[in-house]
Amino acid sequence: KFIRGKREFLTEMELSQYIALYDANKLTTKLQKVLRHFIFMCSTSVRFGDLEHMEKDFVISDFMVFRPQKTEDSRTILKVPLNKLAKRMIVEGEGEKGKIFKCISNQKTNEYLKLISMMLNISKKITCHVARHTYATLFLKLGGKVEVLSKILGHSDIETTMIYVH
Repeated sequence: KFIRGKREFLTEMELSQYIALYDANKLTTKLQKVLRHFIFMCSTSVRFGDLEHMEKDFVISDFMVFRPQKTEDSRTILKVPLNKLAKRMIVEGEGEKGKIFKCISNQKTNEYLKLISMMLNISKKITCHVARHTYATLFLKLGGKVEVLSKILGHSDIETTMIYVH
């Protein structure tokens, strides 16, 4: 039988703790960079695999427009709105050759996120994918529609989006 796992996400309060830690700028360069990436993912719903490939050309006005790495349909194009926080993380990015971010591995990023969470006394198991669930949960909590969320997340089936509805 399929057993649905517990889907972790950050509350608004918890996310604000991560942002405050980033703003304090007291972390090592590696941890600060990982935290910037995580905050961007929480602000946009972007997967880690897409974060690695984000290019400055993908930013069009107030949107990030790109082809997701995970989808089988190469015609799928996502148009993700960029809030002020996401735009700030882009500006403060450290990428090279047109890239926005210079990422380390997903595994190492998750390891660093665990350290950062411990510093904040947040006992949830925080990974890159938690950022996607955080975005979806907060989007819906703030009055967003499931149908719109489905488009932002790039889901072809609304049932997939329903996983994010807590």
